[in-house]
Amino acid sequence: MIDAQKAEAVLNSIRGEEAGALVMDLINIPSPPGRERGVAEYILNWFKQHGIEARRQEMGGDRLNAVGVIRGSGGGKSLTLNGHMDTAFAGEASDDLILGPEAGQPEYQPRAYVREGRIYGHGVTNDKGSVAAFMTAAKAIAKRGLTLKGDLVLAAVCGEIERAPVDEYQGIEYLGFGFGTRHLLSYGVVTDMAIVAEPCQSENSPFGVTWGLPGGLYLKISCFGAPLYAPYTRREAGQNAVATAARVINAVEEWGSAFESANRYEFENGVIVPKVNIGAIRGGLPYKPNYSPGVCRIYVDIRIPPQRNPLDVAQELKQVLDRLSLKYGYQVDIYRSQVGYHVPYERVASLVEVLQDAHAFLFDGARMGKAIPTANSTWNDLNLYSERAIPAVKCGVLPAPGVKGKERLSLRDEDLANLAKIYALAAMQICNSER
Repeated sequence: MIDAQKAEAVLNSIRGEEAGALVMDLINIPSPPGRERGVAEYILNWFKQHGIEARRQEMGGDRLNAVGVIRGSGGGKSLTLNGHMDTAFAGEASDDLILGPEAGQPEYQPRAYVREGRIYGHGVTNDKGSVAAFMTAAKAIAKRGLTLKGDLVLAAVCGEIERAPVDEYQGIEYLGFGFGTRHLLSYGVVTDMAIVAEPCQSENSPFGVTWGLPGGLYLKISCFGAPLYAPYTRREAGQNAVATAARVINAVEEWGSAFESANRYEFENGVIVPKVNIGAIRGGLPYKPNYSPGVCRIYVDIRIPPQRNPLDVAQELKQVLDRLSLKYGYQVDIYRSQVGYHVPYERVASLVEVLQDAHAFLFDGARMGKAIPTANSTWNDLNLYSERAIPAVKCGVLPAPGVKGKERLSLRDEDLANLAKIYALAAMQICNSER
């Protein structure tokens, strides 16, 4: 039960314009994977300025976690609020191969701006808005001098964004998929419970909570051919590896559609739809198209529903490719693999109810509905807590249902303030419950 008097004292200290200014500061510090140091140093200094114990976890290069701790008086449950500092894109020419003409658009640049009352800038929704929200919540708790029984940990982590070393792309900057959170948990920052502060939305609210996510499988499919000078090739002989790759792509697309339908995973909080995506292709030399390449490689991301073994999924796709009877053959290599998790509701029920109570307290008794399918179907660091049997849920905000187009890449001060209030109320409830 929420203590209304204590709650109001903290909630009155949370202001939307303050949360908005904070997220704009975070956006304005570029932090693509491998280059999180600048924003991490900002956050560590911010913790110190606001009387929050600051702790750094270095991982090499410009990769580190920024951790804040509000120590409890003892006897209560400890809670981590976890969000990531890295962004999907860098706002540089390297983005062009994915974003195409959109690469230069302001929504994909690490420069914050406000338009019609909405904050834009790369990372505002994923995940700097969530990080700014829990920082704002923690400041309000610390400012009011509220004593918590259990520790409240604020973990701004690196390396959540999905990427994996492959081919010549090697080194610490290519480590993703929870690289920072795995280090966090392996080296002492462990609590009784965790809320992973990530974009989420429910059927009836911009805010959402979930506890089931897919895993992921990255495959490199090498299609082979005969390396020949173009005048000596025979199209009917299947010698061109790029042309062979086109056949493989069609087969993967057809199989992927069937896989998505057959592997929908329904649970008490909605549905996980495991997508199959062809993300890259490499073959031949752009400046030497007068040769038939001897190899062309396709890079595929397959989301794995809970309870499925990634090796079984890879074998299923191989059986499809075998039926193509490719003259020069093919090879499949796994370069990233992780299972998905749907945690039994009983394990996270107390967390979910605390967050539902917080939402109801703020919104006239309304509870969050089931998470929308995309909120259940992404990968994030929640899986690492589930992997270690730490009760955890994902809870965050996205633009209100019905918001379309580029506005989906923005948030309002009001959204950030309300998310901060949800986090603050949840922390007060959990950290003051008996361990």
